[in-house]
Amino acid sequence: MIHVVADIHDGYYTAVTVSGHAESADYGQDLVCAGVSSIAFGLCNALSDLAGLETIQAANNMISIRCEEQNDLIQVILETGIIQFRTVAMSYADYIDIQITEV
Repeated sequence: MIHVVADIHDGYYTAVTVSGHAESADYGQDLVCAGVSSIAFGLCNALSDLAGLETIQAANNMISIRCEEQNDLIQVILETGIIQFRTVAMSYADYIDIQITEV
């Protein structure tokens, strides 16, 4: 299963982590995993290229995003990513889990 974990503090996303594998099909054929990976890497690219965020790590089936500064652009990008993950989860709830926690 893919796990998306997001932390919110005072109304702002402060961290998003995406980990795991959907296992909805054989390796290389897993469209759920491919879709979530596309969203996650697009999110990282937008945060890096458009917002200059440098606290992004991608390794070992995990993407970790940390936001030490809060601004509207970063928040819009992160909220867009969460909406996209939720859209996938609407059709493939058996393969993706989303947890949003107030910290």
